[in-house]
Amino acid sequence: MSAEVTARSRPRYRLNLDGPVYVWQQVADHIEQRICAAEFAIRLPNREVLAREYGVSVGSVRRAVKHLADRGSLRTTKGRGTYVVP
Repeated sequence: MSAEVTARSRPRYRLNLDGPVYVWQQVADHIEQRICAAEFAIRLPNREVLAREYGVSVGSVRRAVKHLADRGSLRTTKGRGTYVVP
Protein backbone atom coordinates (compact mmCIF):
# COMPACT_ATOMS: atom_id res chain seq x y z
CA MET A 1 0.00 0.00 0.00
CA SER A 2 1.44 3.38 -0.94
CA ALA A 3 2.04 6.15 1.60
CA GLU A 4 -0.44 8.39 -0.24
CA VAL A 5 -3.28 5.87 0.10
CA THR A 6 -2.42 5.22 3.77
CA ALA A 7 -2.31 8.94 4.55
CA ARG A 8 -5.69 9.49 2.90
CA SER A 9 -7.39 6.64 4.75
CA ARG A 10 -6.03 7.59 8.18
CA PRO A 11 -8.09 10.19 10.11
CA ARG A 12 -6.34 13.52 10.56
CA TYR A 13 -7.89 14.10 14.00
CA ARG A 14 -8.31 11.54 16.76
CA LEU A 15 -11.57 11.24 18.67
CA ASN A 16 -12.34 9.26 21.81
CA LEU A 17 -14.76 6.69 20.43
CA ASP A 18 -15.08 4.85 23.76
CA GLY A 19 -15.73 7.87 25.99
CA PRO A 20 -19.00 9.21 27.36
CA VAL A 21 -19.23 12.09 24.86
CA TYR A 22 -21.05 11.39 21.60
CA VAL A 23 -18.91 11.35 18.47
CA TRP A 24 -20.96 14.12 16.82
CA GLN A 25 -20.46 16.28 19.94
CA GLN A 26 -16.69 15.75 19.81
CA VAL A 27 -16.70 16.72 16.12
CA ALA A 28 -18.82 19.82 16.86
CA ASP A 29 -16.48 20.86 19.69
CA HIS A 30 -13.42 20.43 17.49
CA ILE A 31 -14.97 22.29 14.55
CA GLU A 32 -15.78 25.13 16.94
CA GLN A 33 -12.14 25.16 18.11
CA ARG A 34 -11.00 25.30 14.49
CA ILE A 35 -13.36 28.23 13.85
CA CYS A 36 -11.95 30.09 16.88
CA ALA A 37 -8.42 29.41 15.62
CA ALA A 38 -9.43 30.96 12.26
CA GLU A 39 -8.79 27.71 10.39
CA PHE A 40 -12.28 28.13 8.95
CA ALA A 41 -12.64 31.84 8.33
CA ILE A 42 -15.56 31.89 5.92
CA ARG A 43 -16.64 28.46 4.67
CA LEU A 44 -16.31 24.90 5.94
CA PRO A 45 -15.20 22.04 3.70
CA ASN A 46 -18.00 19.74 2.57
CA ARG A 47 -19.27 17.03 4.91
CA GLU A 48 -17.50 14.20 3.11
CA VAL A 49 -14.12 15.91 3.55
CA LEU A 50 -14.78 16.56 7.24
CA ALA A 51 -15.94 12.97 7.74
CA ARG A 52 -12.67 11.70 6.25
CA GLU A 53 -10.62 14.12 8.39
CA TYR A 54 -12.29 12.86 11.57
CA GLY A 55 -12.69 9.23 10.52
CA VAL A 56 -16.43 9.30 11.20
CA SER A 57 -19.61 8.94 9.18
CA VAL A 58 -21.13 11.78 7.19
CA GLY A 59 -24.15 11.49 9.49
CA SER A 60 -22.01 12.36 12.52
CA VAL A 61 -20.65 15.41 10.71
CA ARG A 62 -24.16 16.39 9.59
CA ARG A 63 -25.38 16.27 13.20
CA ALA A 64 -22.37 18.26 14.43
CA VAL A 65 -22.94 20.95 11.78
CA LYS A 66 -26.65 21.09 12.59
CA HIS A 67 -25.84 21.51 16.29
CA LEU A 68 -23.48 24.41 15.54
CA ALA A 69 -26.03 25.96 13.17
CA ASP A 70 -28.72 25.72 15.85
CA ARG A 71 -26.37 27.52 18.25
CA GLY A 72 -25.79 30.26 15.69
CA SER A 73 -22.12 29.54 14.93
CA LEU A 74 -22.75 28.33 11.38
CA ARG A 75 -25.20 29.01 8.57
CA THR A 76 -25.98 26.29 6.06
CA THR A 77 -27.34 27.17 2.63
CA LYS A 78 -28.65 24.25 0.57
CA GLY A 79 -26.58 23.78 -2.56
CA ARG A 80 -24.05 26.44 -1.54
CA GLY A 81 -22.31 25.19 1.60
CA THR A 82 -21.81 25.88 5.27
CA TYR A 83 -20.53 29.27 6.37
CA VAL A 84 -19.15 30.67 9.60
CA VAL A 85 -21.38 33.32 11.13
CA PRO A 86 -19.25 36.39 11.97
